[in-house]
Amino acid sequence: MENISHHSPNTSYSFETLLTPNGWRKNARLEVDARGRVTALELDVHRQRADIHIPGAACPGIPNLHSHSFQRAIAGLTSTRRRGSEDHFWTWRTEMYKAALLLSPEDVAAIAAQCFLEMIYSGYTSVAEFHYLHRAPNGEPYEQLSELSEAVIQASLKVGLPITHLPVLYRWSGVGSSPLLEEQRRFALTLDEYALLIEQLDDRYRDEPRVKVGIAPHSLRAVSPYELSVITDPYFAPHRHQDVRPVHIHIAEQMAEVHMWREHTGQRPIEWLLDQCEVDQRWCLVHSTHVSDEEMSKLANSGVTVGLCPSTEADLGDGIFPLVDYLELGGEYGIGSDSNLRINPAEELRLLEWGQRLHHQQRNLAFSKRVTSQIQGESSDHIYDSLGQSLMLTAARGGGRAVARETGFKLGCWADWFTLDPKDVGLYAAHDHRWSDQWVFAQRRMGVNDVYIGGSRVIYEGRHPLEEEINRDYRAAITRLHERS
Repeated sequence: MENISHHSPNTSYSFETLLTPNGWRKNARLEVDARGRVTALELDVHRQRADIHIPGAACPGIPNLHSHSFQRAIAGLTSTRRRGSEDHFWTWRTEMYKAALLLSPEDVAAIAAQCFLEMIYSGYTSVAEFHYLHRAPNGEPYEQLSELSEAVIQASLKVGLPITHLPVLYRWSGVGSSPLLEEQRRFALTLDEYALLIEQLDDRYRDEPRVKVGIAPHSLRAVSPYELSVITDPYFAPHRHQDVRPVHIHIAEQMAEVHMWREHTGQRPIEWLLDQCEVDQRWCLVHSTHVSDEEMSKLANSGVTVGLCPSTEADLGDGIFPLVDYLELGGEYGIGSDSNLRINPAEELRLLEWGQRLHHQQRNLAFSKRVTSQIQGESSDHIYDSLGQSLMLTAARGGGRAVARETGFKLGCWADWFTLDPKDVGLYAAHDHRWSDQWVFAQRRMGVNDVYIGGSRVIYEGRHPLEEEINRDYRAAITRLHERS
């Protein structure tokens, strides 16, 4: 079947209720051009005859700023350990490597499609795919360098999920340019190969608005300082076909990494990066779990987006990012599903807040200073803040910057939104700001009903037209993986 298209003629929509950057509003009209961007927004107006009516509560789509789609294949398979041993990130990584060595391009495509389908079902409307599988299982290059990148991108187009594809440069296995391990052989690319891959993908997708191509040094331990400076220089791969070329990197996820980098350079990882590179709004620093007060202040002032992935960070025992202090400084963040053990933005936001509560032993903490979350209380003499509203708007704002696809009900943004399912028992009796509070903290299923991307509906009443085909291909891929293990 053909990929779902998001191209549509100029279209107008009327909404009963929607979450704008300034809070929940009723009776709104939206106009979307043929490219899928918002060209007009009117509030407190009547529905017109030509409008497509959007009932219920509509929310801005949430970008997923960090995903490794192939890791969906090992969800639930890394929760056993040998008695008497310790388990941590590095032992989890060994199991991930085993699976990575067994996947064919067909498997990679099928797993990615299932993963992306689950994202759309949950309310994600775009994804930044941090992609480091490049070579064949034996370590040899494919005839087409972009074979596995194409498998992932085509899976996203099949499902209808816009993708910011981030080919990863993974040159070394550890600090000091240690050679890649044998089990990392599928990750290898030279600088010349990396530049060629970026060029091929640029040329292939120059006219596809749902595909953007970014830069991704895997981590400070996986590239040399010279390689980092080369690939993050704007002149390395000029963004000829898009407004901005994002730069994403894993950093300071584990204390072991912090200790290794400090021993090697005398500085903490984020401290070193900020000294060496011009880190600005193009950058997304994924995890940044272990950050000092000084580093945090500099991050907040730099315009960078911190990519937080609470479900994966909890699963791997990474630690808790100091979000409350970061928000007080005006820092930007977005959320991602990372290893795709769980795929649900509401769950990521809930875990994000709950982690702060456990650490600070207080409630209702993760309010962003950069978004409007105020609501009128029952008495006009009081003003309250909606945490669910603040979390959703912040994730949409920061995530949109990180994937270079800004969403939200405002002019110039992509017309990506989802509607909440009033039949979800966790959303019963929701109204106004309660829609967002209950979706984040009380919904029992995904809570998502319809999903529109670029102004075109891709999910209707919780169903995707290719669901059965995608599920079937995924089952076949997982069966093959288990047979080879």
